[in-house]
Amino acid sequence: MKLKMTTTQQEIVEVCNSVRELLLVKNRKYGDSALNPTRVFSKSDAVEQIKVRIDDKLSRIATSGTSATDEDTLQDLIGYLVLLKIATKRRVTYEDVLEDQIESALEGNEPCGVDESDIVHVVEKKGTLVGVKSNGEACVLEKAPIPWHMTH
Repeated sequence: MKLKMTTTQQEIVEVCNSVRELLLVKNRKYGDSALNPTRVFSKSDAVEQIKVRIDDKLSRIATSGTSATDEDTLQDLIGYLVLLKIATKRRVTYEDVLEDQIESALEGNEPCGVDESDIVHVVEKKGTLVGVKSNGEACVLEKAPIPWHMTH
């Protein structure tokens, strides 16, 4: 027997379905760019890039107020929060794999020997700098790439 939903419950379903459809349409249109960014200019990971987009939406709401905020801004904000939840969940898994890659690079003392502009994350382990490339591989760095401070 199907339970009858209240008006509020029906509205929750409608809003969630609308956000779901927006995310699926944008994912089809733009690919997986929010969760797997190309990183042409920015080397930030997906979580940080989504947080910047959320900050932009919140800034727009803060400066114009919620009554003046258009529906698209609120819809986008909700969508980015959903994407942040996914990216955060993936990051935990990625960091587990990353830890294995870093340990492996340290054991083999494998130098990067690549264009260091491909380094997207740097960690210090056991007194050694380890760079993580955009493809997830880790390698030992002889010196910190520029701008290393941006990877923390």
